[in-house]
Formats: sequence, structure tokens, C-alpha cells
Amino acid sequence: MKIIKNVLSEDLYNDIISELKSFVHKQVWASSILNWDDDLKVGLHGSCLSSVISHEIKERLEKEISPHLPEYDELMCQYYVWQQLSGISWHDDTDNCKKFGATIYLNQEWHPNYGGLFIWFNKGSNVDDVHNVICPSKNTMIVNDSGEYHMVTPVNTDIPDLRCTIQIWAR
Repeated sequence: MKIIKNVLSEDLYNDIISELKSFVHKQVWASSILNWDDDLKVGLHGSCLSSVISHEIKERLEKEISPHLPEYDELMCQYYVWQQLSGISWHDDTDNCKKFGATIYLNQEWHPNYGGLFIWFNKGSNVDDVHNVICPSKNTMIVNDSGEYHMVTPVNTDIPDLRCTIQIWAR
């Protein structure tokens, strides 16, 4: 797992936040309840919403993050809005011929008490070994380039804002 802080320029970060906010009242969202495989929703009661990123933002995003990524043929990028009680169960991002997965955290601030923590264990470890945890931090990207098992804990019901990320997969 690679962790890169301040991965985006301030201009691109601000444009991403503006685009994400512009999508709030548009009918552009899909729900994890309807679209995710059942094994990704085990023990979860909330819905994570996803929307495709505009072509312009995707091109700029790819230009800025590609130096931090392993080789790939194509990137798929989506906004995720993690609502209360949403999360994702243990998985490794290697299904459907994906080369790797990555997450960029968009919230200005996020406290561990809000939930939505990213937990993983190193490749070759098992679920009983020591786990690693990241609390979402503005403009930080995590790249799962080794097929490591990971999850996101459920987002608390008492949060000041929804948990927002960009999810990236490569083919």
C-alpha cells in the first residue's frame, strides 16, 4: 500500500470539490445497495453513492496522479459519497481484471470518531495479524498496488459532513 500526501494541486482539488458540489442535486448517482456484489456489503446498512467524474477533471486528475501509479492501460475514476452507515467489507480490488485500486480523500477534515476508517493488512498476512489503519486526510491518495485486503469501517451516524472520495481502478 502506498500513501501519497498532497497528491493534487490546490487548483485541481478546488475544481474537484466544485464539481462534486454541483452534482449534489443532479440525478447522476448510483447506489452501492443496488450495484455492489453482496460480499462487499456484509454487515453494512448504509449506501455509498457513486458518480462518474467529468472528462475534463479525469484528464487533469490522471496527469497529476500518474507519476505515483504503477503502469496501466486505462483508469476508471468515480466520486464516492459515503453516507451514514456505509462502508465496504473486506476485499482486494483484483476482481474484473483490475491492476490496482486507489482512493483520494476529499474531506477538509475527518475525525476517527466519524468512522469511515481504511483498514488493511499487508500481503502475505492473514486476518488475525496486525492491521494498518488510515483516517481519511484531505488530498491524500492510497494506492493498493499489491492486491492487499482492505475495508472501510461504517461511517458514523453523527457526522458533520458525508465522507467524500475519488475511487480509481486501473486496467
